[in-house]
Amino acid sequence: MSGVVCAWVLGVLGVLMDAWFIVTDRRGALRRAVPLKGAASALFAAVGLLGAAGSPSLFAWTVAAGLVAGALGDVLMAARHLCEGTAKNVFLGVGIVAFALGHVLYLAALLGVGANVLATVLLSAAICAVLWPFFAKRVKAPTPLIGRLGYSYLVVVSTMSAAAIAWAVFSPSPQSVCMAIGAVTFELSDACMVLNGYSLQPGRPPRPFNLAIYYAAQLLVAASLWLPA
Repeated sequence: MSGVVCAWVLGVLGVLMDAWFIVTDRRGALRRAVPLKGAASALFAAVGLLGAAGSPSLFAWTVAAGLVAGALGDVLMAARHLCEGTAKNVFLGVGIVAFALGHVLYLAALLGVGANVLATVLLSAAICAVLWPFFAKRVKAPTPLIGRLGYSYLVVVSTMSAAAIAWAVFSPSPQSVCMAIGAVTFELSDACMVLNGYSLQPGRPPRPFNLAIYYAAQLLVAASLWLPA
């Protein structure tokens, strides 16, 4: 089986696993949902790893490593629903760190291929200037430490998104555009996740929508490794 066909098979299986997880999660069967969530992320990470193996470069392997870190974060974040008390917040905090590590790896990969640094800094500052007060008024973290981790994560994912956009604008290609769309979708999914879980106000984004766009972001980032730069 060729690498492309294998990637397609893994991607389709990931989408099916994602759909199965969303249905299971919606029914409240959290114990069955945890392995499904991790399996969907692992399949998308495998698509990225295959892409990196087919066209090896520091950029590709760094992005693939970010996908693996995100898959680990998925498992940790899902596992918190099986815990109570302090353990729940520990899994949440470590999961945030794992996700942040994934985005740091994406950012390092993007800067390594020449994403415009000045544009990245300015756009990241603009995104944070909008999102920080928005969340401060609408969201309450379960603990002060989780709150600090959450805002630190916001800076990381906003900077990564800004770098991806800058790369696509200044060096447009199928790969850079796909990566930028995936990065922006990540930012949107993370915003929905925070509002869905910790908003002080009614009108939260539907959780199935949040999960669907999160996995779409993973798949877009993985798929970018198969596209020409």
